[in-house]
Amino acid sequence: MSVDVDVAWAGSASAVLVRLTALTDDAYEAGDLGPYWMRRAPDGWTLRLGLPADLRTSYQICPLPDGGPDPAPDEERWARIRAAGVPDPAAPLVLAAGNIFGNPGPASVLELPAAPPQPWRDRRPGVPAGALTRHEVAGEVVHRYLPPGHRPGRVLPAMVVFDGASWLGVDLAATVDNLIFEGRVPPLALFLVECGRGPARWARLTRPEVLDPFVLDGLLPWAAPSGPVLLAGQSLGAIAVTHLADRYPGRFAGAIAQSPALWWPGSDGGLSGADILDRYRKSPPTVPFFVEVGTREGELLAAAREFHGIVAGAGGAVRYREYEGGHDMACWRGGIADGLITLAGAL
Repeated sequence: MSVDVDVAWAGSASAVLVRLTALTDDAYEAGDLGPYWMRRAPDGWTLRLGLPADLRTSYQICPLPDGGPDPAPDEERWARIRAAGVPDPAAPLVLAAGNIFGNPGPASVLELPAAPPQPWRDRRPGVPAGALTRHEVAGEVVHRYLPPGHRPGRVLPAMVVFDGASWLGVDLAATVDNLIFEGRVPPLALFLVECGRGPARWARLTRPEVLDPFVLDGLLPWAAPSGPVLLAGQSLGAIAVTHLADRYPGRFAGAIAQSPALWWPGSDGGLSGADILDRYRKSPPTVPFFVEVGTREGELLAAAREFHGIVAGAGGAVRYREYEGGHDMACWRGGIADGLITLAGAL
């Protein structure tokens, strides 16, 4: 089922594109941005889109000072289009800066009526807040969350989350506060590992000689020397999660892998998606998984389905789901709560 969505923008421009993370980027790859260019109107720009009723996506409005509505721009112009994106001033929800590929600014969020609910996402009045502190651990920046009322010396279960700077931006701590308050999960500690960007991030998440000693010898002895530990990662972070869960199953209680980038070809001798799939074919997992992926993720979706088939076919404990959306923090920030609830019994 689809619903009509109207987007309007009142600024001055030569051309204006509506960039939906879940759809417009795929249209660019297919060579047809035509449906996403706005039309001139007497008081600005408008566009009506027929969209799946269960879609959730981040999006931006991209006004251009020159040129027309090119259906197939070259890479340089496409980069300029992305960089021009700004939030929709009429949208009530905003995604924090740094979560849209090719644009450093904030974005809007479109949630259609049948999109999966995200009831624990937003900070609630009256819910006690945990404490966040910044640390440097084995050369990495790690943000530690401790639950409300935590007493020093108390052993807590923990969750290690990669790409922690992005999660600070969407207030993952509020989600965990809400889950603890409602009794959906036990009080737990979070450790948000920043990971950086670009080649430095690739090395931290996909090169075992960098990743493994940091997690096993640096982070865990400081963060969680005795209690159970969950892992959570998105995209390349999910490659790190699947690698660690396979290599050190006795150390981890469960793993959340969101949009795992199992298409990744490898870089500088690091892990590839093919490596991960081959390892799981040869050795059935003993760690329970929560895996989710967007229906608009192309070859990544196909690889995630293959991963699920391998794990489930070997009798592994895995909850797998697909959502109508893309490679998108707007979706992941609800999914991580569902993953944590699913795996709470392992804590």
